Amino acid sequence: TMPRFPFAEYDPDQANFDSPALPVAQNCVPSDGGYAPLSGIAIDDGTITGEVRGVIEYEYQGTRERFVGTATKLWRWDGAAYEDVTRTSGGNYTLGDTDFWSFEAFGDFILAFNGNDVPQKFDLSSATDFTALGG
Repeated sequence: TMPRFPFAEYDPDQANFDSPALPVAQNCVPSDGGYAPLSGIAIDDGTITGEVRGVIEYEYQGTRERFVGTATKLWRWDGAAYEDVTRTSGGNYTLGDTDFWSFEAFGDFILAFNGNDVPQKFDLSSATDFTALGG
């Protein structure tokens, strides 16, 4: 089993002075009653082209899902290699030299934002590629 560490609640918006909150939480994931260490992730297995600019790992219906973003593409780990799941309409993404991807998991969806392109969504129940979030 994974060790657990009973730190205070992660709350970066609290004042640092005399606060019981945890202002920084790096290389860990929320766990029952505290935080667990982030498991070792091999981001690049040789199939990803470009520098990694963002990652999300999410448990969906008992399966670990991992998505990786680069300056021009989004990738999904299929258990053996990364597959290109870049949007089919609209072509490659256009991140600047200092831009990164932000990901959020929401129900059946992985949402991806980079500040330059239209926000993207991936429906874990049926999608094969990212599409525009819309709305």
